[in-house]
Amino acid sequence: MKIPFMIISLVPLFFIGCSSTYTINDFPTKDKFYGDFNNFAGNKSLNVTLTNDSSFVPEGKIKISDDSLIITM
Repeated sequence: MKIPFMIISLVPLFFIGCSSTYTINDFPTKDKFYGDFNNFAGNKSLNVTLTNDSSFVPEGKIKISDDSLIITM
C-alpha cells in the first residue's frame, strides 16, 4: 500500500521541470550576459521575478538591452 502513495507523490516532480536563473555575476561581461539571455529566451514563456520578490509572466518576446528589460508584443 505504501508503493502507490510513493508513486503518486513522486510523479508530480517529473512534470514540474527545472527553471533557469540568470544573474550577471555568472558572466564575465554584461554583453555576454545579454547575448546568452537573449538567445535562451527566444520564443519561450518566461516568469520574471524582480528583486522585491514580485513576479509576472510577460506576454510577448522578451529581450535585455542596455540594462533594460524589453517586452514586445
